[in-house]
Amino acid sequence: MKSRILLPLLLLIIIIIIGGYFAVTQFLQVNQKARLYFLDKTSEYLGGDFDAASVFILPWSISIKNARLSMKDATVRITIKRIRIKINLIEFIKNRFKPIYGTEQIYFDRPEFVVI
Repeated sequence: MKSRILLPLLLLIIIIIIGGYFAVTQFLQVNQKARLYFLDKTSEYLGGDFDAASVFILPWSISIKNARLSMKDATVRITIKRIRIKINLIEFIKNRFKPIYGTEQIYFDRPEFVVI
């Protein structure tokens, strides 16, 4: 009897948590703020202009679409259709949010290098 009640209740709680996460991120425009912060810090770190059409951030990955990078001192422009960065959230938090420790894999889809 308890398992008949417990399982649907557990599923309902999981659905509420997942729905709440997506509702809060949409309401607070977390992805837009994170996109601007991410692009600004990446441009600053690489010493060039980094832009992307969209940046979608989840606790386990970051997905970047239509990324463009042009370096100030180099005559190369790099265009990548999609970048997906897989994150180990536990390692990321354990190492005080340092990206080098939390990153597990980086995928580049259709990179193009154009000499200017």
